[in-house]
Amino acid sequence: MEEELKITLNSFYIFNPLLGCKEGEEDKKILFYYPAKTDVTTQVKNVGLSEAIIKFTENFISKEECKSVHMLKTRRYFYHPEGDCWIVMTINVPCISSKNGLKDSSYRSENIHDDVYHSLVKQAYEMYKLFVGPFSSFLNSDQNGVQILKTKLQQFFTRYLPVLKIANCDIIDVFEGMQFLPLDKKTYLHAQSFMNLFQSTFGDEIHYAMFLVRQHLVWSNIEGESLRTIYRYLTTNLLSSFINNSNTNDASEGSFTHDTTVSPEITIISDSSLGRFITCPPFYSNSSNVTMGKVPKLFIKCGDKNIVYQLVVYNVLSSFICIFIPETTELSMDLLKHLENFFKLKMIAFSSELCLQVDKKRSTAKNVSNSGNSFSYIYFNKLNLAQKNTIRNNKSFVTPEILSVLNDVCFDKKRSDSAIGETILKTYDDHWVVGQFCNEREFYVVTQQKNTTLIEINDEMKKICEKQLKSIFFHI
Repeated sequence: MEEELKITLNSFYIFNPLLGCKEGEEDKKILFYYPAKTDVTTQVKNVGLSEAIIKFTENFISKEECKSVHMLKTRRYFYHPEGDCWIVMTINVPCISSKNGLKDSSYRSENIHDDVYHSLVKQAYEMYKLFVGPFSSFLNSDQNGVQILKTKLQQFFTRYLPVLKIANCDIIDVFEGMQFLPLDKKTYLHAQSFMNLFQSTFGDEIHYAMFLVRQHLVWSNIEGESLRTIYRYLTTNLLSSFINNSNTNDASEGSFTHDTTVSPEITIISDSSLGRFITCPPFYSNSSNVTMGKVPKLFIKCGDKNIVYQLVVYNVLSSFICIFIPETTELSMDLLKHLENFFKLKMIAFSSELCLQVDKKRSTAKNVSNSGNSFSYIYFNKLNLAQKNTIRNNKSFVTPEILSVLNDVCFDKKRSDSAIGETILKTYDDHWVVGQFCNEREFYVVTQQKNTTLIEINDEMKKICEKQLKSIFFHI
């Protein structure tokens, strides 16, 4: 009898080759190693092998650094985030094992896609940098900086890594896009006017803000990689923890979720939907509409500097205003009351309008999925990071094998120089996988139709584009 084993995390470590140059001091290079129970000899051996691979490949790679090494049982991924520090993640290749022993095991390396897991390493670093800051902020400080950095890495990654769902990663993790809330012109102008009024009212105390409805982004003035990482933290940890606690009316501590970090330990004090803070200082607990929690401190890159901001989040119905206040600005009682009065006055009616639009969109999507249309899709726009997908909501239809084909189509496109193109292929079980690429936008469709010709699939793609992307200019 055979048993299929999944992809698992073998090791994850961070090292700086300049910290242990003398013989016998090789362990000083290691800033962090997971799992921690690994003996020092094995740690030094693995780090030394990775360092040798990096040095060796420098002789053959002129523009890019070594990103991955393929072995029979493992894959090793390298990421050089800053300075002389390297991050290395090793995963175990899935296999089908037999009761007769390892000799009869069959390793399935075709199920591993390098871009997916290299993106996972990069995302881990970006999430660490969001909450702790770059490595250089400690390495360039006093002589105790290395020890402080080791402590910070230990505190963060020992909680971050165990909850990574390595086996469930796919093409969507590579995109790391955001779901924007589609609004009509009138409602969008209303949202823009509301945020402009908010900025003009609190411009001195507040530098950045984000407006979300459930997991949909409505407005933000944060740009770059920071926006991606903050959005991922909010939608997969902070807001999801709050919603789960609200639904269960439980005062338990929030838990980790996929690709997340420390939860703000939310405690529900009131279930009022008229407005409440999700995060705010403890001294504001005298208000009956406050949901108490720690105030997360985030490092946001502003030019060449990383500035620390306090994250205060206010909730009305399913709308969330995320406010980023500089650490140098005191979160006083007057400021918090001023914010709460502003939101209660301006947000209640507007949030109801937005929630109705979200429910309408969901109802329409549900009706489409129940109407007999057997297809799932992914849309990603690299220019504004917009993403739409129905892949993860349809696991019974989109099997791991189909996801693997999608990954192949995506990464073949990335390796080509053409910015415009189309790929259509058919699997042995009558699934059609189509990828379209145009002007930094990518659209992938999986559909199952028997006895269908290539011309008919092409016509079907036009109908799907018209129905799902009718407000987006997309032309091959």
